[in-house]
Amino acid sequence: MHVDVSRLVRRVLVLVVVSGLPGLAVTAPSGWPSAAKVATHASSSGFEGIRLKNVAGRVGLDFRQGAFRFGVSPDPAAMTGGGLCALDYNNDGWVDLFVVNSYSQANVDRWHKHGGLPRSALFRNTRGRFRNVTRTSGAGLAVRGQGCVAADFNGDGYTDLFVTADGQNKLLWNNGNGTFTQGAWAAGIRSHGWHTSAAVADVNGDGRPDLFVAGYTDVNLPISGSAAGFPNNYAGVRDLLYLNMGRDKHGRSRFREVGVQAGLEAARFDHSLGAVFSDFDGDGRPDLYVANDGDPNRLYQNVAWPGGRRADPAGLGFRFEERAASAGVADPNAGMGVAAADFNGDGHTDLFISNSRGQGHAVYTGQQPVASGSSFSDVRTAFAPAFGKTFTGWGASWVDLDLDGNLDLVLTNGGIPVTNLARNAQPIQVLENMGAPPGSAPQFTDGTALVGGNDLPRVVGRGLTTADFDNNGRMDIAINTIGGRLELLRPTGAVGHWLAVRLARFSPGAVVTAVLPDGRRLVREVQAGSSYLSSPDPRVHFGLGAATSVSLLIVRYPDGHIVDRNNVPADRIVFFPRQARNATDARSTAQTTPYLIDGCTRTDLHGRSVARVWDEAMLDAIRRDLPAPTTHARNLFHVSAAMWDAWAAYDPTADGYFVTEKDKALDVEAARETAISYAAYRVLLWRYAYGANVRVTFDELTRTLRSLCYRLDFTSTKGDSPAALGNRVAAAVIRYGRSDGSQERLHYADESYVPVNTPLVVAEPGTGMHDPTFWQPLALDHNVAQNGLTVPGKVQTFIGAHWGHVRGFALPASKNGVPIDP
Repeated sequence: MHVDVSRLVRRVLVLVVVSGLPGLAVTAPSGWPSAAKVATHASSSGFEGIRLKNVAGRVGLDFRQGAFRFGVSPDPAAMTGGGLCALDYNNDGWVDLFVVNSYSQANVDRWHKHGGLPRSALFRNTRGRFRNVTRTSGAGLAVRGQGCVAADFNGDGYTDLFVTADGQNKLLWNNGNGTFTQGAWAAGIRSHGWHTSAAVADVNGDGRPDLFVAGYTDVNLPISGSAAGFPNNYAGVRDLLYLNMGRDKHGRSRFREVGVQAGLEAARFDHSLGAVFSDFDGDGRPDLYVANDGDPNRLYQNVAWPGGRRADPAGLGFRFEERAASAGVADPNAGMGVAAADFNGDGHTDLFISNSRGQGHAVYTGQQPVASGSSFSDVRTAFAPAFGKTFTGWGASWVDLDLDGNLDLVLTNGGIPVTNLARNAQPIQVLENMGAPPGSAPQFTDGTALVGGNDLPRVVGRGLTTADFDNNGRMDIAINTIGGRLELLRPTGAVGHWLAVRLARFSPGAVVTAVLPDGRRLVREVQAGSSYLSSPDPRVHFGLGAATSVSLLIVRYPDGHIVDRNNVPADRIVFFPRQARNATDARSTAQTTPYLIDGCTRTDLHGRSVARVWDEAMLDAIRRDLPAPTTHARNLFHVSAAMWDAWAAYDPTADGYFVTEKDKALDVEAARETAISYAAYRVLLWRYAYGANVRVTFDELTRTLRSLCYRLDFTSTKGDSPAALGNRVAAAVIRYGRSDGSQERLHYADESYVPVNTPLVVAEPGTGMHDPTFWQPLALDHNVAQNGLTVPGKVQTFIGAHWGHVRGFALPASKNGVPIDP
């Protein structure tokens, strides 16, 4: 988004599926077409006969967004807000709607004269009709709102709300009695600034939902000399990741912010807008995709820490590896909204990212994952004719409008910057999925006119969410608009059969698979936070076409627990209670040596010492990583010094470097090998947790430790065992590295040097240079390091400015002479 700020918004039977309940009578909603009629429709043109009608006013959704109601002003934060959240806040089986509001700073006085600032609104759904319960529920927030996400953060069975804003973000705790209580500050969420999207998933596998918050732009920090348009001529705001630490004595969750430690941006922050969690590489762990405005988009792959949280010095149990460039999804345009789903039916999650006018939207199909993680193919050219490049896209959702089993795409558009609410209004677009076979090029066509989209009013659209608000199996589309009225688009006309799945507890990341009688597999994922600033229906929804039943319905929960049911009839909402796992036998056999793997035969080292084995593993990690001479030199020395300390502990005269303790052992050689292995292993895990190809490096390090018959989960630093000694040495090295001046905490990023000259755009003729005696960074369409790895970003960054202040890394002279080489 490049703008000049100076010129500047029936009823349905719910079938409870439980083992041991045979013969439940089921009925379809009244008025539902016969199977013969559905079959006839399913074989014809999908969108034929379907119409989208705006029924917001008719069903009680009377809401108008507050931005620019008294005139347009150059207020960028008022131009971007407008999320919506679909949620069942009172657990009555009908999806309610929360709508985020905003206002421009220039209109504050006018609003106070008219009764007060505009507030967000909560609409209670009663059998498909809505009632505004904002005042009685306590959900009305008078903030410059941006987005929202609906999630049961404290596991009490009631859905809470998190709202992002330009200012202070808000957390609304659901009291379970129809009311909400604000509690962000007490929960440890104390961020301030301009934040946009929010998304929820259990990133560390502890069973509690965690929270990602996207940071956008700091309008108080202009970038000196920048020739870029808004927002890239201002500093970005750091993205945040809040780990859910569990409930306090009041039953409400506490959060800990760990974004930098987890691997999110540590410096030179992006301008983030859209975000979604999804298991892109199919390993059962939620990954994160972030759409950035003018910065390359990011894909954070969730990599488990070997040995789990207790083995991780940071106490997280995972790391995010940023690999959008290597996975092929680092779109550099003005990314707004993001939608993730398996639209081509091959079992891999696909991506759609809406971009600004003139850029074209990005579409990627998920491929079979490679060793280092997820992989995608860029298929935007297949969509370009249908979309065009005339409009600026915002909220988007994959939704099966005609219930044929193929996910269609709906997109809301709106001009930016907002200069005139009427002239900036743009049409809603709907693309029909024509159902190309898996593995072939996607086939989508512009179905906007077919569904009556050309008859709908144009809007300055922003947030969009989809949900089956009237429980009739057809997905409705809710759209929030800048300065305009809320839209609820309801499809009418002939459709196929359907099935919706409701889980007993909030489980973002749960994957539901429906196997149809013809063998076709439809895969849907429970998401909390997607589109643009919005949150979708908490249930998953399947269009089934002519199929009147699902042969096999499978639910895989985020923790790996799987439940399934056979022969589920169509045209109903299916409720899946969470079944308890069978109790596992927790008894363990006593071990004489707790750090050794029982019955393990050690790999032949072919004459190499254990230290040499770890040296080779370290060199492999360096080869996989981006070139960084100073960083790798420091790692080489510190790992060598750690192994030296482990060796020297069993020598009466050798001097340790980080650790100087002395130990004794009956088998000194075996003790040294154990201590060296644990020291090297844990330091290497720590140092390369933020490098490239993290998963491959972690796999090699754990494979190496196991090949030596050592257990990954032995983390103790207490006692006189050689493994505990090795862990103590590693802890000392890690502790030292946090304060040696290397900026390890910020992933070695250094902001002390700011280039005097603006970047030279290589693809464009000519150059501008403020001072030819200083370095000028290059701006390249594609950066590749000398080892062939793709470098994130388009503009070169200066490295090494702070290394002159880092504590030196070289062995000092020993009191007894040159240190002994182990």
